[in-house]
Amino acid sequence: MRIDNINIARSDVLITPGALKRLVPVTTPAAITVYNGRDLLRQDWDIWSHLFMLVMGPCSVHDPAAVLRYFRRLAVLRERYGDRILFIARVFIEKHRTGMGWPGYMLDPGMDASFELNLGLELCRKLLVEVNELRYPIAAEVINPLVGSRLGDLLTLSIAGARSINHQGARFLASGESGVFAGKNDVDGRVEPAIEALTVAGTPGLPFTGSNEDGIETLFIGKGNPGGFLILRGGHDHPNYDSDHVFATTEKLKRAGLPPRLLVDCNHKQHDGDETGQLRVWKAVVDQLPRTRPRVAGLVIESFTTGGKQPFDWPNQLPGTLDPDCSITDACIGWDQTEEMIKYTYDALA
Repeated sequence: MRIDNINIARSDVLITPGALKRLVPVTTPAAITVYNGRDLLRQDWDIWSHLFMLVMGPCSVHDPAAVLRYFRRLAVLRERYGDRILFIARVFIEKHRTGMGWPGYMLDPGMDASFELNLGLELCRKLLVEVNELRYPIAAEVINPLVGSRLGDLLTLSIAGARSINHQGARFLASGESGVFAGKNDVDGRVEPAIEALTVAGTPGLPFTGSNEDGIETLFIGKGNPGGFLILRGGHDHPNYDSDHVFATTEKLKRAGLPPRLLVDCNHKQHDGDETGQLRVWKAVVDQLPRTRPRVAGLVIESFTTGGKQPFDWPNQLPGTLDPDCSITDACIGWDQTEEMIKYTYDALA
């Protein structure tokens, strides 16, 4: 009588972390970007008085070449405005789904429900190395625990999303992550779970499991990962980017013994509209900076070469029919609007 694995249709042996890193090694320029980016984000309060962070990029990766084209183009603006703005590359290779939907490029790079995870890991690691080589520290939402052992060495900012911020496993894992930890408020808009997660992440001695370099399941004990960021992303029934929410949240952070600084996500539940809603939130937050800075250390923005989003009938639609420069998940701000708002932000920071 069989009682084990009765609902498994297929199983694939994953490439080990060590083998993946040998296949796609980190280069010296990429390592320098990661090291310097993490060091900068762990600086104390004073740095956010004269530097402002923009975490920018497409909602999700669906064409690595298009993502690289976007960041090469953004480099021109970085050279122009980089003395006041710290540009962080938003490179989301996973997508957290409440229901059904494409789970992201890492898990399904063929975008056809073939779930060739080993290929996805290789392609995503290659992309992360190349973005770091362009001198962009990388921010990514970490959903799958295997990301830390296989790709975490290339991340500067590791984000726990609104759906995972309450999970003990994600919090314990964050205590041992190499990247700076950031946690979003939960889907209901409550900031307390993120504050708890930041507190837990900074606590030494917490256990979590994962793969070692040889792919053997291992118990790790974290050193603690203090000094992260809370991200306001709105809730089901209200946005939370206004100055009242900023001051209330940073006071809660202070009472918890955490740095009173945060990032504002311009999308998700901060508005009910399309990509123009992001622009309204972006402008409103920038206009508030004389009152809220350095409590507001930066913004998270979904921006891509072509604005909006395109329909994607996963897994039935062939990827070759998609526009590589337009989002297939959340709507993004287009290039012209992105350039205008970066200049607006730069001038306001003066």
